[in-house]
Order: sequence, then structure tokens, then C-alpha cells
Amino acid sequence: MFSRDDSLARRPRTPDPCVVRPLGRDVHHSSSYRLRYPPMNRLPRFALLLVAGCEAPQPDQTTSAMPPPTETRGWQRLIEASQYLSTSGLSTRGYKLQYEDRHACSSPYLEIGGGAPLANNLAYYVNGDATRARELKLVLNMNQAGDATEAHTALAEQASNLTQNALGQPLPPEAMDAIRKGVAGEWSVGSATLRVVREDWPTGRGYELHFTISNAA
Repeated sequence: MFSRDDSLARRPRTPDPCVVRPLGRDVHHSSSYRLRYPPMNRLPRFALLLVAGCEAPQPDQTTSAMPPPTETRGWQRLIEASQYLSTSGLSTRGYKLQYEDRHACSSPYLEIGGGAPLANNLAYYVNGDATRARELKLVLNMNQAGDATEAHTALAEQASNLTQNALGQPLPPEAMDAIRKGVAGEWSVGSATLRVVREDWPTGRGYELHFTISNAA
């Protein structure tokens, strides 16, 4: 028979190192993962001594080494995306629910040059859902076709800023050239797609020139 160990009896209770708890799960709220052992005060003395001397099991390396979930790409974060052009006159008015699951934000129109009754103007839009932005868009409204050079240059500069801020890479020279000429085109930068789209108005009095960065992934 073993004699009573007074120092062991006075020792504060610590978590049982032999109880294996799955990594990443709250065993207090998952009965299927709770390992049930008899209370320590109901074990025979020889069992208490054996348990006290055991070593804690090593965690499963394949489980503990798993990387955290991949973070959303920088340009797809809602707040950052909505303010990419805030320092160049195209600050948005906040990312909001539009309808169903569509969220969007837009900047006020930035006038370029003059002209009556309407000057050429440029606006910035962000479209997406509740968790991330999926499309960044610049829209140039050409109300004064005679001032196309100035307006196209302004769009090209904003498109260059947006591409650098969103993707960390420069606007491809081919895209820059297409914007300046007012013609359509499409390019890939990493996993993102860049597009220039031209929409001529039925009235024949002007057109829209769009520059978009999108990623459906």
C-alpha cells in the first residue's frame, strides 16, 4: 500500500494533462469532443500517482501547422477601396446597401474644364457585396467632345492612380494609350481584369468612357 502524500493532497488542482482536447474547438460547448473521465477524487491512489506523472500529449503537427484563412485581397476591402482616390478629388460618400445583396458607393462628379450646359465630368464607383468590393470603376461623361484631350488625360491619370493603389502595379501602357485615344480594350494584371469601355450616346452628342478593375474570384 502507498502512504498518503500530504504535499500532493495540498497541491492546487491543475488541468489534467492527459485529457486530449481537439485543437481549434471549444470543448466546453461540444459534447461530441468532450472526453469524460471520472473525478480525480474518485480514482484509487495508485491511479492518482500514475496520472500525476504522465506527460501531456504533443499536438498533431498536421493540425497545428495549418495556415489561417487567406485574407481578402487588399483592393477588395470595402473601406480601403472606397477611399483609393480620396486624395485626388474623388472621395466616396460611404459604402452602403443599395438593394438585395448589392452594396456600392460613389463619389460626387468631378468637373473637368468648362462648357455649357454641362462640363465633362468624372466619377468613381465601387460595387460589391456585404463582404468585399468586386469592381472598381471610373466613369467619364463626355459632354463637350471638343475637350476630349483634356478629359481623356484626366481619366488616364485617375486610372493610373487607381491601378497602383488597388493592385500595387502600374497601369499597363497599352491601357493608358487606349484611354487617351478613347477606345476599348482589356488587359490582365495578376488575377485582376482591366477594361476600357466606350458607350456612345444615342443622341450623338457625347459618350461615356469607363475604366474598370474587376476580379470575380
